[in-house]
Amino acid sequence: MMRPLMKPPKRGRTNGAMSLAADQRRNRADLVATRVKEAQTLAGLQVKRSEIDGERKTVDADLGPVRYLARLIGAADEQVMRWFILAVALLLDPAAVLLLLAATARRDRSSIRLPSGLFQRV
Repeated sequence: MMRPLMKPPKRGRTNGAMSLAADQRRNRADLVATRVKEAQTLAGLQVKRSEIDGERKTVDADLGPVRYLARLIGAADEQVMRWFILAVALLLDPAAVLLLLAATARRDRSSIRLPSGLFQRV
């Protein structure tokens, strides 16, 4: 592979010195190519790491209030999340049903046509 040039070439040995220099140039070129390839791999890994860090920060931001509440009451995050989901389901689902019924009733009332002489003033 790499043979360092230990002694200066003696007279008449320039061909050997030139071949050593050519070998070193090839070795350096190979090292540069390897370095560029590994730098590209490192850049790809850094991009993936930043994507994962972004996702982690998003999850942490979403779960922040739940974690705060869990620490406040001294319970596990998962247990607090289950209770929160249960509370939302119990509170918001009936409200959604009532809104749906109210909208349906209003639409039904507006489509009913009363006879024109039903409410006449006397």
